[in-house]
Parts: sequence; C-alpha cells; structure tokens
Amino acid sequence: LIEIKIAFERCIKEMQLRFETRIFLEALCKQINLMSLKETANLFGISKKVLIKTLLRRRYFYKNEEGVVLPIDQFKGVYFQVKSKRNNKGEMFKRQIFTTAKGRYEILSLLKYYGI
Repeated sequence: LIEIKIAFERCIKEMQLRFETRIFLEALCKQINLMSLKETANLFGISKKVLIKTLLRRRYFYKNEEGVVLPIDQFKGVYFQVKSKRNNKGEMFKRQIFTTAKGRYEILSLLKYYGI
C-alpha cells in the first residue's frame, strides 16, 4: 500500500512538471521565434558566458580555426540559426547566433538535466 502511494505521488509530480514545461514552452513560442543567445540566457537566469560554455561542453557548439563559436551543422536551422553581416568589401565582420523555440526547449531540458 505504501509503494502504491509513493508511485502515485511520483506520477502526480511528473504530470505537474510536464504541465509546467508545456506552459513554459507555449510562452516561449508566443514570443518572437528567434532570440539571441544573450536574450536566451537572460530568460533562463544565467549569463551568456555560462550558456556558451555549457553548449560547447555538450557538443552543441564548436570553435572553428579562427576561434569563432558556431553551432554544429546538424543543429543549424533546427535549434540555432546563424546570421552573418558583411562589410562593403564582402568580408564577414559579424556573426550572430539565434535560438529557435525548439532550441530554447532543448536548452531548458539540458539545463534541468545537468542542474545548471
């Protein structure tokens, strides 16, 4: 009888967590679809530096030979989008990484899993 009660309480907690996550995800989707990494970090209450280091450690991002942080190709377009700006000579001078709603949900689950 005690085991059934514990299992029932665990089931209720899981349902509450799913409901809270669903509400949070819907709130994220209602906002602008793309958010910069700084806005995403502020949303989760962490610094941009911690977010980037976490994504580098978990192999969502990599550093190219120039030392520029970029998302791995399989996550581009799904979780992240990279927008580049060029100067008049055609040289790249600014890259900005944005997260999609699906990417923010993945980051949220990653942060919850690793307790960050």
